[in-house]
Amino acid sequence: MPEVCETVWSLRTDPFYPQIDVDGNCIRAEAVDTDLRPHVDERVLPLYFDVYDWSRSNIGTLSEQPILAGFPTPRTLSSKGLMVLISGPSETGRDSLANLVLHRIAKTTASRKAVVAELELHGYDKSANVAAVANRIISKIEYGEPSIAEADKVAARMRTAFDQFVPKQPLAVRDISYTGLFETFRDILAAIDITLVVMIRDGGDHRSWASIHDSVKSCCSYVIVMTAKGADADVCYNTMLSSRLHVAWIRSKPLDLDRAKEYVRHRVAAERLATAPQGDPLFPFAADAIDALYQPGSTAQPGTRLDHTISALRKTCGLAFAERLRAVPAGAAIADPLALRIDRDDIIRARQKLNLGWKP
Repeated sequence: MPEVCETVWSLRTDPFYPQIDVDGNCIRAEAVDTDLRPHVDERVLPLYFDVYDWSRSNIGTLSEQPILAGFPTPRTLSSKGLMVLISGPSETGRDSLANLVLHRIAKTTASRKAVVAELELHGYDKSANVAAVANRIISKIEYGEPSIAEADKVAARMRTAFDQFVPKQPLAVRDISYTGLFETFRDILAAIDITLVVMIRDGGDHRSWASIHDSVKSCCSYVIVMTAKGADADVCYNTMLSSRLHVAWIRSKPLDLDRAKEYVRHRVAAERLATAPQGDPLFPFAADAIDALYQPGSTAQPGTRLDHTISALRKTCGLAFAERLRAVPAGAAIADPLALRIDRDDIIRARQKLNLGWKP
């Protein structure tokens, strides 16, 4: 019912899963369906909402133009590289922020294609985790980048170097960092116009992350680490800072009720048509609709304060929005726009549906 969205709610599109931007251009679905992916379609950049603590980062913020205005180039990093630590509970915006960093890297190194070796670490063995990163880089070069000429031959040279530097020896005599291996990777890849990025989606600890950064910095300008382990991120950040290495630590946080309402107002305002009359900035959501998510259960302790991840809030509001639209019969005459408000019951039904496994 797009006519309801525009004529009754004065919105150009779904505020939570928009299909078009302010100029009417289509937004690629894969850039918005789950986490935000500006490296896929930068039209999603206005969808970012600042749920982050930037106090231990000097790469810029969301409020600056351009976003992350302080992001360093490989040249300014010299041979030290940059580690970006992103910590916080699951679905609090970690993935979207990591994707924003990838987008900024692509903009910063526009003349060189960014090649991202993405992996999860298993266990806490520093040597094994560094070797896993090397293996992932080789696989990415060989199979993940068709634009690289003779990628199979390049990868074969890298595999030979890997076998030379990472012999099957007892763990006690292994080189922890394998810096020589990554220096050889740098030399092999010198003729290929790419910027290597290591992205750790999960796993490991502060020792492994620091060791990986120390190992790969000669051939990878950027290492991105995503983790729910705030204490490990803290130790890693302070260790690298004391060693005068380039590091940024951004923490993602859940939203309390006030911030949740601010997020909904932010999204609704962004999609509100310029011709819309002045009114409740939450409309089409009822003033108390979002409160339903923050009502403590009957077993909660007195004074309990709830919070929700931005992902859960987005899914709930997006589903309630879509379900309310679907409930309007085609061609129905709408005499009172307030009759189509999304109220507390709509929000509760959407949350219950999501809790039962429905996926947006």
